[in-house]
Amino acid sequence: MRKALLIGYYWPPLGGVGAVRLVKFARFLPEFGWEPVVLTVKKGVEDIYSDTSLEKDLSKPVKTFRSCIFPTFSGMFRTGQKKNNGVSGNAGLRRKIAEFIYVPDDKIRWVAGAVHSGIRIIRQEKPEVIFTTSAPYSVHLIGMALKKITGLPWVADFRDPWTQNPFFAPSSRLRRYIEEKMEAGVMRNADRILAVTEPNLQGFMKKYPALPENKFATITNGFDPDDFSQCGSTKNKRFTVVFSGSLYKDVSAGTFYPVLRRIMNEHREMAGKIRIILVGYVSPEEKDKIRNAGMSHLIEIMGWVDHSRSIEFIKNADVNLLVLPGREKGGSGIFTGKIFEYLGAGRPVLALVPPGIAADLINSAGAGVVADPDNPEEIQKAFLKLFQQYSSDSLKVTVAPEILKKFERRNLAGQLAEIFNEASNTVH
Repeated sequence: MRKALLIGYYWPPLGGVGAVRLVKFARFLPEFGWEPVVLTVKKGVEDIYSDTSLEKDLSKPVKTFRSCIFPTFSGMFRTGQKKNNGVSGNAGLRRKIAEFIYVPDDKIRWVAGAVHSGIRIIRQEKPEVIFTTSAPYSVHLIGMALKKITGLPWVADFRDPWTQNPFFAPSSRLRRYIEEKMEAGVMRNADRILAVTEPNLQGFMKKYPALPENKFATITNGFDPDDFSQCGSTKNKRFTVVFSGSLYKDVSAGTFYPVLRRIMNEHREMAGKIRIILVGYVSPEEKDKIRNAGMSHLIEIMGWVDHSRSIEFIKNADVNLLVLPGREKGGSGIFTGKIFEYLGAGRPVLALVPPGIAADLINSAGAGVVADPDNPEEIQKAFLKLFQQYSSDSLKVTVAPEILKKFERRNLAGQLAEIFNEASNTVH
């Protein structure tokens, strides 16, 4: 069996969508003739994203190597004099130093150790292809260095755009210039560039028209049917709407909470019959929006849970809530990773998304109801429609098997294996 070196920062015991994507590739690649060897960061970092449940997804142990990461810069310059307001006079200096050192992100601290480890792993394991997946984008600098040193074919996987990301906001023109140069180097040197959506892929191709079109490909995120095999799905005593993911400044359900308040004011008969559950990270600003709308009593915030637990919430919901930024903030070209697990769960989706690829998928699959996140009237109408279906025991969806098949993790790993075949055969 041929070997592939998979490099990613997020790997168990770290969790999140990046870890899920990498774990599922590692699980299914052997079925297509590729044995994964993983290079990741040492244990003990970012415990907030701990998820030991993902280790159970692997049918057999994957050979995993871990490299060191340098400590952060936050402990330096602590001896400066205090200003009158009690804030260290060197706080601004520390931020400026970090801004220029942590480019493109603070995981740059991992690059040197990972490159050193990668060279040793390649000599020892003799992989035929290198695969890197971002974010963090600094992981591609590891792939680029190993590509130049070893000559092995390299596949760079972008779960989100880099400099074309709608949330990309460098603090200076110099930083923008540096990151643009980094991205261009990755695009030139990688043998294949992967994106998770077609709009992201088209953005890369438009920005780098001199690169051959066959260098680019799309492999979406997806779902694993086995994740849902142990979960039940019954009607709840209260109409239970579950959001799974992260809510913060750039991805917020801020327009949903006032609509929910209006619904409760206009439909008193619904009191005590609705339960909203937010599973995952919820920022302090998002919690303020909930409080300001007077909906704290109705919304339960579960916080971060591991992947298997999040699947339980999704499967046992009456409706799953999907939230994306509005059209002006780039939401039209985004597939959140949860959309595919929502499809796999077989529960109706309330999709607060702008016209675009996510809305098209929900509509074409018949998977739920779509409302523009910037249109309160649409949101209210969609919510009431689903509640009425719940009340009349007619709340159900049936997604066509051929649509689900496209997004099964096994099939997506097969697509990646084919790209590995092409890249390795082209180079050799």
